Amino acid sequence: RVRQALNYAVDRQAISMGLLGGYVGMATQTTPKIAFGWDPSIEPWPYDPHQARALLSEAGYEGGFSFDIEIFSGAAAYSIQVYQQVAADLARVGVDMSIRQIPASQYARGVYQGQWAGEAIGMDYGVNPSLDALIPLVRHSCLWMKPWFCEPSIPPLIAQASSVFDIDERRRQTQRVMRKQLEYVPAILLYETTRFDGLNKAVQNFSIEVGHINYDEITLSE
Repeated sequence: RVRQALNYAVDRQAISMGLLGGYVGMATQTTPKIAFGWDPSIEPWPYDPHQARALLSEAGYEGGFSFDIEIFSGAAAYSIQVYQQVAADLARVGVDMSIRQIPASQYARGVYQGQWAGEAIGMDYGVNPSLDALIPLVRHSCLWMKPWFCEPSIPPLIAQASSVFDIDERRRQTQRVMRKQLEYVPAILLYETTRFDGLNKAVQNFSIEVGHINYDEITLSE
């Protein structure tokens, strides 16, 4: 109920349209729409601070609570603004989220050794290079060596979907995993990451494949 409340409290549309200029879509599930297995039937989490307060009260946090979130200090320049907006939204329902920026070395210790100092972390559900919705769940589930989210019913569903060879059935099974994940509310879902590249007009043959720039193909005009 607390994790549901935090999702109801965040105005994703304001973040998407305001802070990020309408260039990104609101996240609906733990994978972006470009990935195999994304479920188009899942709607964005509605912004409803009244419901957020009601759920917090039901969970015994009528007066709110405080927690720290750790984010990678080398993330995109706009990331801190996004987290500040999330903190402002949460404050409106009585929840105090303190943002702590940490260096790459400390972030890596958290990911691989479980040495987190806060109660929450900022992290994506990246699907590169395979564009498979199940890929990030290796980390974001009990399958990880030092899991930060572990719901025992999820890994068997991942294994079942991964073993299917029929492409349509594989998609259905993966979408089932996406829906099951949402039942347990593993994260505050925000937005789908979009990449922007700026090129000089002399640059030719610029291309990106699954997140990687093909530098060997780039040429310059006279």
